[in-house]
Amino acid sequence: VLTCFFGIGFMFMVGGSVRNYIAKADDNKQDEYEKLWEKFTEETEDGALCLTLAHLCVQATRLRISGTLPLPGGQVPPGLAPTASDAWCLAFSGLLYAAFIPIVDLCVRVKFLTRFKG
Repeated sequence: VLTCFFGIGFMFMVGGSVRNYIAKADDNKQDEYEKLWEKFTEETEDGALCLTLAHLCVQATRLRISGTLPLPGGQVPPGLAPTASDAWCLAFSGLLYAAFIPIVDLCVRVKFLTRFKG
């Protein structure tokens, strides 16, 4: 999960540098359309990062609970019979993730990415 976060974060920083270079290539300053381009591109990148990290966290939780990764479509592998304990552990993990969202939203700021201000 951390490798994904830092890998994608690095790609976003490189992409931001390329966009900045392109935006300033014609007149050495950003006009309003280039700023809008930057804003909407960053929102799209942020959404992609969040979805990727959420998917990886869920799959890592499933691996920890069941001991095996799900099939590519998300199905339970053949022969694996989840127990009631697995179901409770998954429900508890879901509640922890839900409680973790406001904590991260209110308390954590990523300092090395300039787009996250707070």
